[in-house]
Amino acid sequence: MILEVNLHWKSILNESSARKEIFNFKDIEGFDRFFHLTDSNEALRHCFDENNKDIENLAKKWLNMVRNLIKKSFKKVE
Repeated sequence: MILEVNLHWKSILNESSARKEIFNFKDIEGFDRFFHLTDSNEALRHCFDENNKDIENLAKKWLNMVRNLIKKSFKKVE
């Protein structure tokens, strides 16, 4: 006897167990740090100067840099 089964299901565990980071954007000191980090950061300004790369990859790189600056500037909400 041979039984072939092809089953697909949507896992609930993967969606609910996703890690979320929530930052306190109302913090005045954090906003000041973020302002100074972004104002003096030449890498953010020149991120799109690379003409040979795809704009989507450059945008992902820029967004990653901004996310890192947010992590450095603002405290997480517990």
